[in-house]
Amino acid sequence: MSQAYRPIALTKADKATVHAIKALAEGKASGEQQRLAWTFIVERIGAFSDLSYRPGLDGRRDTDFHEGRRFVAAQMLKIATLPHNLLIEEDKDG
Repeated sequence: MSQAYRPIALTKADKATVHAIKALAEGKASGEQQRLAWTFIVERIGAFSDLSYRPGLDGRRDTDFHEGRRFVAAQMLKIATLPHNLLIEEDKDG
């Protein structure tokens, strides 16, 4: 199995994407950089559209690890698309 296929492998990016993610982390990303970073995080790092199944001797653990990545992407997509009232936690004191 190639290292790039393993879900634990570092997800490489082009220069524009690296700059976009760094700018996002610093709170300085333009609208275009935000969209680029979002797409990269959900689709490449979170591998949301990728099949989780991994074959081979390490397949079960690699599949489980990949499902963890997909879970993060799924949570981000839910927060971005569900109505606010379904997402905001009520203040338990008030």
